Amino acid sequence: MIEPRQQTTPASKRMLSVAVGESRDARRRQRTATLLVGLLYSLTLIHFFVAVYYSVNARQSYGLALPNVDELVENIQTDKVEAIDRTLNDITRTKYNEPILLQKSNFLAVAETMFRRGLLFIATASILVVITKLLVETNLLQFLLN
Repeated sequence: MIEPRQQTTPASKRMLSVAVGESRDARRRQRTATLLVGLLYSLTLIHFFVAVYYSVNARQSYGLALPNVDELVENIQTDKVEAIDRTLNDITRTKYNEPILLQKSNFLAVAETMFRRGLLFIATASILVVITKLLVETNLLQFLLN
């Protein structure tokens, strides 16, 4: 038996187009949320890699001139006139360490800042994922948008 074909009324056509439109809007919102979370996760990875780079650079060892107490005492005991010159020379050599130490402290500051920003981005992305998931599952998103 052949069933008669149902004719669509203007009201049913309108309902169908509204349902299709709502599903398109929901998919578009879901894509936007996914893109935003993916962007936040990408920024997190970039910040973590930059933090690792700068922290590794800060840990590199350089040829630092370190004053040694035994050496200074030995300089003083050997010859009084030369001892003062040698001691001043040792102190002056350690003054050359300041640019290297300043660079190391700057690298550490950048690494800490980038790591904190990475933590902030990943926390924000995680909170967005949870909120979006809750809103979609409970249909509150459609209620809020209408």
